[in-house]
Amino acid sequence: MANILTGLRILCAFLLLFFPINSISFYIFYFAGGICDVLDGIVARALDEVSEYGKKFDTLSDIFFVTAVLIKFIIGGNISSFLIFWILLIMVIKIINIIAGFIKYHHFIAIHSMVNKLCGISLFITIVFPVKALIVFTCILSLIAATNETYQLIKSESNI
Repeated sequence: MANILTGLRILCAFLLLFFPINSISFYIFYFAGGICDVLDGIVARALDEVSEYGKKFDTLSDIFFVTAVLIKFIIGGNISSFLIFWILLIMVIKIINIIAGFIKYHHFIAIHSMVNKLCGISLFITIVFPVKALIVFTCILSLIAATNETYQLIKSESNI
């Protein structure tokens, strides 16, 4: 059941690409994807369905969802060069973390920390309420989350 919710988030991400950013349809699929993101972990724990596959699938669906939203904002021209810089910086760090984790552990690593969860919540709210202070806060929190992943990779002796 949890992996079905995760798969639905990927479907929502795909469907976001077909609707204008401020349309009702965009927000329906945006909120549906967000609800699936919250519920998949809760359902996995409640039904004792937590698995390495589920964690990796969740991370993959996060990547699809964020990428779809980013594409919509870049195409829509609703994104400043300041924000593009932050997004690219965080993406580079996250990509380095993925590669470093793969090199260190010989498989895809998904780090699910409290900072990452807070970052996801902040990002979700920021898209709905794009207030400058919230955007800056989310950028800083995202940088902290990405560098925290780097720290976790460096300090860990065993598989994460």
